[in-house]
Amino acid sequence: MNMLWLVILLAVEIPKPVGWVSDFADVIPQEVEQQIDHICTYIKQQTGAELAVVSITTTEGIPLRDYGVELYEKWGIGEKAKDNGVLFIAAIADRRVEIITGYGVEGILPDGLCGEILDKYVVPYFKRTDYGVGVGSDRGSRALVGLVAV
Repeated sequence: MNMLWLVILLAVEIPKPVGWVSDFADVIPQEVEQQIDHICTYIKQQTGAELAVVSITTTEGIPLRDYGVELYEKWGIGEKAKDNGVLFIAAIADRRVEIITGYGVEGILPDGLCGEILDKYVVPYFKRTDYGVGVGSDRGSRALVGLVAV
């Protein structure tokens, strides 16, 4: 991360989580949010891994990856000793989506596979502004959960 973004990030207020799903952009239908929340709770209970799904309106020009890493660290996603968290974050107005993983899950979710999940299961639905399907159903977060649960 370059120093300019670091300084800007320090000035940006990172919102507090509201559960496994923090839909700050208000684009995920309630029933999809509840399904994802139940699945994330189950994964946490069974494996200890944590998946956070976040939608925001914009990062105000900050690269989404940098914003997401800052959010991941401030929220403490995953067990600290295992660093087994996964953050699925979308900045709707910026038309950006990222999957950020802790070191403890990089073996099962390497960057290439995360990119493939986004390209195959998320981006086509986001292009049609169908964020609920892109994030939920058998798409985005469920594809991630399926891999983390193994």
